[in-house]
Amino acid sequence: MADFLDKVSLQVREQLPEFVQAENQNFVAFMKSYYEFLESAELVLTNLGAVDAILNELGTSSYILLEDTNIYRPDQKKKILLQDTTNGAFVQGETIKGSTSLATSTIRVDDINQGSRLFISTNNKFVIGETIIGQTSNATGVISSYTPNPVQSVSQLLEYSDVDDTIDVFFNQ
Repeated sequence: MADFLDKVSLQVREQLPEFVQAENQNFVAFMKSYYEFLESAELVLTNLGAVDAILNELGTSSYILLEDTNIYRPDQKKKILLQDTTNGAFVQGETIKGSTSLATSTIRVDDINQGSRLFISTNNKFVIGETIIGQTSNATGVISSYTPNPVQSVSQLLEYSDVDDTIDVFFNQ
């Protein structure tokens, strides 16, 4: 995972005057979150894995057991979940890993219900068409597109010159 030490989001607190920090803590938090979002890349996913568990309570990691056979998906294996087992949906803050490229990234925001999108910490090593796996939730999805952020595009411009080591989308545009 590529980490940049010169991220704007890490420098927001240092750049604002002390009176702004003292009087407007919510504004400082908003600015930091805003720049973190601008530094995020977008993955659009297809073929999301089945969600096999329902979260019991927000803020906990216990799930309802799968108690019956799945009559709607007879071709899939039945998986019994214990209360301390997670499987199914991507979780904010979890690390995802590409099955082909072995690239890793952290999920910042998930938009699975509306648009099948994940906003992740930047990483241009993912391959279009590869399956990503959530390291905590074991959720899966196939990458259909990757949209980098401008900060990543400029800072990694020289890396795009190697045809074998970059995403094909940049050459097809």
